[in-house]
Amino acid sequence: PLSGAALARYRDEYDALASGEPLARSDFDVYPDGGDLVYLKRPCAESDTLGRFSLNTFPAFPNDIPESRRESGHESHGFDFADYGVRFDDACMIRHPLPDYPIRAIETARRASDGGIQWKIDAAIPLSGRALAAYRDEYDELASSEPLARADFDVYVDDGDLVYLKRPCAESDTRGRFLLSVFPADGGDHASMNFDFFRYGAIFADACLIRRPLPDYPIAAVETGQWIPGGRGLWRVKAGVGE
Repeated sequence: PLSGAALARYRDEYDALASGEPLARSDFDVYPDGGDLVYLKRPCAESDTLGRFSLNTFPAFPNDIPESRRESGHESHGFDFADYGVRFDDACMIRHPLPDYPIRAIETARRASDGGIQWKIDAAIPLSGRALAAYRDEYDELASSEPLARADFDVYVDDGDLVYLKRPCAESDTRGRFLLSVFPADGGDHASMNFDFFRYGAIFADACLIRRPLPDYPIAAVETGQWIPGGRGLWRVKAGVGE
């Protein structure tokens, strides 16, 4: 049972966070606070704390996570409410530490005991000063060179990654699904590597930048584009890459 001092501190912390704007709203609203991700819910019953919580963190810079995880683009952190959460009055609060590298997006959810998803949230994290400066420098450097192809997003190859640049860029430009097919140089079957913007992209100032790791085998060409659910294509382009 919480002591009086702990209960008062949790109440104050809850009220202070809940008065701000969350990253995303769901069964639990999600807030960034220092180096933590904080989940708030009111009213909250014991049933809201059951099952397994999952948290995927997407680094601002892919090299901040082990190479074996870069293709998925994230690190996974699963936890139970008892590990990081507390119930008091009619509220629940969870404080989960985030990794110490800059993060551009999170994906979090809660699964029931039978494995079904109860709720799910995708959200962009405000870029740190270090990440923002790095993205600006990277954008300016790449945009000064000749792209692999020009489309709604111009496409570049950089250090084993496919990089997409767009300026000006609004949130509406990031919606839907990005299509990516990679054609190996040996003439084998192409690999489909379609993705969502939030997993590999970032919006900053009036620009968008996406960095998608490519396979490590020699590549003859890539074909990429973007479509909105329902089948409406926005753009599509194919370009030779060489080895």
